[in-house]
Amino acid sequence: MAGIEQQLAALVSSGDLDKVSPLCDEAELALGGPLPPDWPYALHMLGHMVKGDLESARFVHKRAPEGRKAADEELRAVFGRGRARRPLSFMVYRHTS
Repeated sequence: MAGIEQQLAALVSSGDLDKVSPLCDEAELALGGPLPPDWPYALHMLGHMVKGDLESARFVHKRAPEGRKAADEELRAVFGRGRARRPLSFMVYRHTS
């Protein structure tokens, strides 16, 4: 996990935010199993949100453990921001006679 943390820090400090989600996605696939407890879920979600990929950000949130979702203030804030950016879904009513 230390390797990805250093790479993410370098990307963020250089402003290459569009490269954050691909790096996290590749690292997640390479792990091939449960993510470590210190996985950067909030940054992973933000990486997708920067690219306008709100669905992928939502699925990153779904993969986060429930306890982490409740305890991690940063993760809750990022998720709230993502929810605010999602397009509204409108119910379609069909008139029946």
